[in-house]
Amino acid sequence: MLRRLLAALLASVVLLAVSLSASGTAAYAALTYYYAGAGQNVSDSIVSANFAVAAPTLTAGDFHTQVAMVVKGGAAGNDMVAIGWTVDPALNGDSDPHLFVYWWKNNVAQCYNTACPGYTAYPGATYTAGQRLLAGTPQKFRIQYSGGAWWFWVGTTAGVGSYIGYISDSNWTAAWSTFSTVQVYGEVAANVAAPTTEMGNGFCSENALALTIGSVTYTTSATVNLAAFATDSSKYSSTLLSARTLRYGGDGSCP
Repeated sequence: MLRRLLAALLASVVLLAVSLSASGTAAYAALTYYYAGAGQNVSDSIVSANFAVAAPTLTAGDFHTQVAMVVKGGAAGNDMVAIGWTVDPALNGDSDPHLFVYWWKNNVAQCYNTACPGYTAYPGATYTAGQRLLAGTPQKFRIQYSGGAWWFWVGTTAGVGSYIGYISDSNWTAAWSTFSTVQVYGEVAANVAAPTTEMGNGFCSENALALTIGSVTYTTSATVNLAAFATDSSKYSSTLLSARTLRYGGDGSCP
């Protein structure tokens, strides 16, 4: 059972990489994507988690290093929304961590933040998609379905924050009010076969100093029971600390 779940999660992660590359340039499509995190097939309408924030080093020529929370649902589970932080000089103009939101329709990648129609920013929010985040200051992210839209919430781990925007049902082929899969993970988009870009803070998950994603929470009676995954654990790794908390990361050369 566990092996089948892990296989399904890894397959869905690969689909994310394919859909992202399909929406970019030829150079973008040539990148290799590495993932390390955890996920669960579960039905709910709200998920939240606490994310440590760092400023990982991006090797020249690589595309980005980021951390995300993704929910999947809709027809065949191919509609997705994501929130997280990313180091992406081409997107943000610097090498600092920045807040981002992203979405897919029918497994086709759309775009970051407000770069294309679909995401609507909430006026007067404490946070805005694309803003710089402070490394070393953890953040709580939440994805929630309410009132005909998937909403994004950002705040402190103590729960002080605000909704920052949403993607309405009109953007999907058919509305979906519950997700079927949750994933939380680090991601590196590399341009070489032997990457040295840091994921998280550069420590592999076996090291107690590695970054964490913790306190994953749903709203129904569903039990949080994450399963760890990594596309190549010899480069970037993930280790569960509990059913709802994990360490992840690496520098391209994990144990």
